[in-house]
Amino acid sequence: LNKLRPNPLQRCFQATTTDEEDASLAADIHHNGQRDPIHVLPRNNKAGMPAYTILDGHRRAEALQANGETEAVVIIRRDLADANAVTVEAEFLRFNSLRRQLHPLDQARIAVRLIEIEKGTERDYLRPRDQEELRDRVGKILGMSGRNLDRYLRLLRTPVDVQNAVRDGRLGLVDGGKVDGLTRGQQLEIEERIRDGEEPKTVVANYIH
Repeated sequence: LNKLRPNPLQRCFQATTTDEEDASLAADIHHNGQRDPIHVLPRNNKAGMPAYTILDGHRRAEALQANGETEAVVIIRRDLADANAVTVEAEFLRFNSLRRQLHPLDQARIAVRLIEIEKGTERDYLRPRDQEELRDRVGKILGMSGRNLDRYLRLLRTPVDVQNAVRDGRLGLVDGGKVDGLTRGQQLEIEERIRDGEEPKTVVANYIH
């Protein structure tokens, strides 16, 4: 277990589970064993990720550690040894898209990035003709349309920490979406201040009012 490395993208797509649910998973693994292997990248992968970076199974790894285990059943994805970073990212996202505990906002975030990968565009640079498809997919995931959907689409263009603050109820959707209209420098300042522990609502208010 101590050889496994968390995926750097994991902080963007945390499952919305409670402490009780995490404890239940640990108890289940303790009594019934590890049913599903953890998927990890091999050494010397061309994506440039550390050996044994987790693609799927972060919660299982945490549950095993909570149980005092030192070993885990893993699948080393040697089929991805020669894959580039974008291909590896898409595989990680597809695993996460199947998570029932994932918040709708995180599901929408995955949809946006997978569309970007499918269209071969850089992050946040979808072509105008792809925007309608993006809107349809995200609207379907969130079960909404109109002005409220537009607010979510704006929010999805803000830093992850701003998005998470809205998802976790620490910042309102309207104010979170307004961050999209700020300069890149201002957005980075907001992100840093939130990460440093400042109250998101107060931080954002300093820039949009």
